[in-house]
Amino acid sequence: MLCRGGSDRAPAAVAAVMSSVYATLTRLARQCLCTRLGEDREDAADELAGEYIRFMLLRALEQPNPTAAQLSSLSPSLLVDQLWHAHLLETYSCAQMCLFLVPGGCTIHHTSLRAEQAGRPARLQRTLDQYLLLFKAPAPPSVWDESGQQTEDMAWGRARRRVEAAV
Repeated sequence: MLCRGGSDRAPAAVAAVMSSVYATLTRLARQCLCTRLGEDREDAADELAGEYIRFMLLRALEQPNPTAAQLSSLSPSLLVDQLWHAHLLETYSCAQMCLFLVPGGCTIHHTSLRAEQAGRPARLQRTLDQYLLLFKAPAPPSVWDESGQQTEDMAWGRARRRVEAAV
C-alpha cells in the first residue's frame, strides 16, 4: 500500500483523491515538458508524473521523523524537480498526496539552497541507487538522465537575470 499515513478513509475515497492528484500531476507534467523540452506528449507526461510520485515515495521513506527539519540525502532529476516546483503551487493537490505518503500527512519539504548545489550529483546518485533497490528496476533515462540537459546553475542564472531585468 502506498499510503503510510494510516488513513482510515474508505478505499473508494482514497482512489478518488489520488485520481484527482494524478490528473493534476499529468497536467503539470505536460506544462513542464513543453517548457523544458518543447514536447507535448501525453505518454511522456504520464511517465514524468509517475516518476515524480516514485521520487516523493523515496523522500517519504527517507524521513523517519517528518516533522524534523532536515536536509535530504536525495535529489530529483531536473525534470522531476521542475514538476515538484509546479506541484508545490497546487497546494491542495500537494497536501493530499503528502497525506497518503507521509505519516500524519506532513509536507515533504523542498529546499533550493544554492549552497546545496555542490552536493547535488552525489544526492542524485543516491536517489538512483535507492530507486533501483526499492523499485527493482533502473530509473528510466527519459526522466532521469541529465546529460545534455540544462544544469540547475544555468536555471538559477536565468531566473536571476529575469528578476534583475524586472527591477
